Amino acid sequence: MKIKDQKPVLFEKTECNIWTDPYIQQQMLKEHLNSSSDGASRRKESIQKITDFVVSNSQPGTQLLDLGCGPGLYTSLFKEKGYEVTGMDFNKASIEYAIQKREDINYLLTI
Repeated sequence: MKIKDQKPVLFEKTECNIWTDPYIQQQMLKEHLNSSSDGASRRKESIQKITDFVVSNSQPGTQLLDLGCGPGLYTSLFKEKGYEVTGMDFNKASIEYAIQKREDINYLLTI
């Protein structure tokens, strides 16, 4: 990533992409895994409520696509409840973490 040393013109397209910067990706992963903060992912209790809502309004065995899955916090819960899950994210650190934790879930790194 190239860092500009001057303020870009409003709406100027640059080569900089904060979301794919390796340092930023590692910091986002840390925030996702911080279960006491809503900084990146929701708190564990909120994640459970959201997955329970989806489960109560759908059929186990159906396919779910989690766009922006981060480290797979939701995908893991859905897989445990019998869903066929695919997670997609452009955070390489999060996808690598998710794959390491759950090889039985299909994770895709998007660019």
